[in-house]
Amino acid sequence: MAPLPMHHRAFAAFADDIVAVCERHGIPVWLDDTRRDLEATLWWFVHPDLAGTATDPYRDLCDYHDEGE
Repeated sequence: MAPLPMHHRAFAAFADDIVAVCERHGIPVWLDDTRRDLEATLWWFVHPDLAGTATDPYRDLCDYHDEGE
């Protein structure tokens, strides 16, 4: 059975928590591109086995894809 990604709402809450920590420490994450890059990095950290696959919502940002795709 293929691994399942983290539920969308749970991931969004996780990303919000990380953004809050960044902002508390003076790291700006309010630009859309910055937020997207942070979310992509978090997703790839949580799901290294799914990075670059069709399941990856940030696939267009990564430099690698599944072989044969």
